[in-house]
Amino acid sequence: MRLGDTGGAAGALSRFMGVYDVKNSKSWRLDDVEHRDQETQRRTEQIKRRFDWRREDIERTRRTHKLANERRMLDARLYQLLEISKISIMITIFSRQTYVESHFPDRTSGTLVFAQGTTSVLSMVCMMLVMMRCCIIMLSTMRFASEVLESHLKLVHVDQIDLVSPFNQWWRIEWEHYWVRTYHIFRAGIALLFVALALTNAALYKWTWFSVGSLTFLAILFWQWRIEGKWRKAAYYPTKYDLPPVSEATTTLSTHANAGSTTHLN
Repeated sequence: MRLGDTGGAAGALSRFMGVYDVKNSKSWRLDDVEHRDQETQRRTEQIKRRFDWRREDIERTRRTHKLANERRMLDARLYQLLEISKISIMITIFSRQTYVESHFPDRTSGTLVFAQGTTSVLSMVCMMLVMMRCCIIMLSTMRFASEVLESHLKLVHVDQIDLVSPFNQWWRIEWEHYWVRTYHIFRAGIALLFVALALTNAALYKWTWFSVGSLTFLAILFWQWRIEGKWRKAAYYPTKYDLPPVSEATTTLSTHANAGSTTHLN
């Protein structure tokens, strides 16, 4: 009996230990599978975070480069306006000195003197208008660069950042027509200066009207083909028809630009 009881107890204990080992193995297996799932999820989340960080870093770099490019275009436009203002000041001073220092003979025709004085004054007025209008545009452009440019750039989606230019959009909406009129006034001032010089020489050296007209025509022709012909490309600015179509970014920027626009002198 004792040997049988001992064998039965040993068998029961063996079965119990077997069941315990199976349960432990199953529990360890489940824990291992759960750990592997957690590790896989952790790695997936880590890869996703790294991908998001990399995407944000690329977007930040693209926006930084875009902002630098916008500022370069803005600086180029400011430099152009500044140089035209300087040229206008120089021509104004030259026209004034020509008008003041010209001492016509007593027998000079009154019509010729009147025409010379009128063209000189009109040339000075045109150049002064150009100078003031360029100053207004420069002030507005510098304000846009310091207060508005970065906020407008943030509105552009990263997929459209290479297609949309906040400065170009703002310039076309706010100042394109104003700048074109200023450039036309500048051209008119140059033409009037040539006419005034021709009339001054005619009054001083007794030229005929034919020689005055011929000299003026040749001077304007030289200006159109040799000087302004090269300036046209420098003063050219792309219109909305020259740029590729964009999606909602352009509409958003246009809406914000119109909302923040002020009344300009036309």
